[in-house]
Amino acid sequence: MSTTSSPAVTLASINPKVLKCEYAVRGGIVSHAQLLQEDLKAKPGSYSFDEIVYCNVGNPQSLGQPPVTFFREVLALCDHPSILDRDETRALFSADAIARASEILDVIPARAAGGYSSSQGTKGLREVIAAGIASRDGYPCNADDIFLTDGASSAVRMMMQLLIRSEKDGIMCPIPLCPLYSASIALQGGFLVGFLLIHMRNLYHIFWFLKGISSLNFYMMRDCY
Repeated sequence: MSTTSSPAVTLASINPKVLKCEYAVRGGIVSHAQLLQEDLKAKPGSYSFDEIVYCNVGNPQSLGQPPVTFFREVLALCDHPSILDRDETRALFSADAIARASEILDVIPARAAGGYSSSQGTKGLREVIAAGIASRDGYPCNADDIFLTDGASSAVRMMMQLLIRSEKDGIMCPIPLCPLYSASIALQGGFLVGFLLIHMRNLYHIFWFLKGISSLNFYMMRDCY
């Protein structure tokens, strides 16, 4: 009996939709940069440079920009609320951050920021956001219509899962676009309908919008034959 076994996961066995995904933010250029970084670590001085700055993602901290202190202070206080009442906290954290953290914790059950919440996000926080939107826009906003996510990527993936039923469903996206959209559409089995934004006298050229619509129609018609 042979003791060799084939790999459990191969390119031939995985979801074919995954193979269609192209995510340039994590593509070949980044992979090559990582190899160069390993070379620099193993063989210092082997290149005419000694540092690699990754610009493939929106990370201003990698270019030396300090992070926004307020957000990090509020998050730190919400994650460790027991230090809010300590004297040394007022010396380390700004008064605004302490006040905001207290406001947030007041609308979270048991003042526990690290626990599970409803799938839409904590109701108290959604109510505060709804009130802010209503105040800003002048129209009523219902907290039950708001979904909180851990970043834009999660929200995009959620919407793709909701909207795309088959390869006949097209999602219109401006070109150039963030690869998150094209990758998410491919992963859900949808069809990317790209249209170029051509600026002309402060108006987007409607021709390219119509061309995107016709591309989708052509795809659907071709699929019917």
